[in-house]
Amino acid sequence: MTAEYYDHTPRLYWASLALNPPHEDNVRLFSGHYSVRLCSAADLANDLVAEVSTAAGLCFECDYLEMPEMTLINEVKRRHPSVPVLLLISQLTTEVVTWALRSRVFDCLAKPLKEFEVTDCIERLKAARIARRDQNARSSIAAAPIPSTGVRPTGRDSGRMEWVKSEIRRRLASRPSEVEIAALCRLSPTRFSRVFRRETGVTFQQFLSATRVELARRLLVESGLSISEIGLRVGYEDPAYFSRFFRRQTGVPPSEYRSQAQAKVAAAGKTAAA
Repeated sequence: MTAEYYDHTPRLYWASLALNPPHEDNVRLFSGHYSVRLCSAADLANDLVAEVSTAAGLCFECDYLEMPEMTLINEVKRRHPSVPVLLLISQLTTEVVTWALRSRVFDCLAKPLKEFEVTDCIERLKAARIARRDQNARSSIAAAPIPSTGVRPTGRDSGRMEWVKSEIRRRLASRPSEVEIAALCRLSPTRFSRVFRRETGVTFQQFLSATRVELARRLLVESGLSISEIGLRVGYEDPAYFSRFFRRQTGVPPSEYRSQAQAKVAAAGKTAAA
């Protein structure tokens, strides 16, 4: 397998720190969206790879996270702070997540990779890429001074909450609790609740429910998974409880939502054919 095989843009640089080379199945999950360029972590850390600063992301794959891996990733982050860093790891522990949070790693994914988690990660990478592009466009325009609004920027908490939201999405199936996520951030539950609501405009439970509904809707429309399987993906082992939850949030049970979506797709197809 060579880097040239996956030849389309935008680029995702993939550096393996694992004993074995990157598994083709893992790379393939990303290669439908990115031109995956295989390289060494040392080359990234020493700026021996061209055009890294404009990449869509940097992916580090490893078995375990120890000091040499941490040092390399931190050095790459130091040289390219605006490029999202992904960590693919066999042992995703609380310690790894805590280190990733402190080091501003964009996302951590446990191997073997799950397709729905990769899909969610890719969507957020796309949003980050658009945000970077827009920020660069704005910074290139000489604008008149903007008067102060009196609102203090909360860059540190804002960045931390973006990571928290991605972590909640990643952990949906295991029913993440507010206390658990607060501990990962090394905040008390009270402090975490206050910061989360200030930065997102909703409570933790409101965000959790909305995220579950968002994923369930997407899976109902885009996948062939059963209702019970979708319930498990969003954190509900009891299909009946999941159906009640979904109906309470959307007004219709999941089976009816899927039927309505399929009918709309069919109608749109007939209109296009006509």
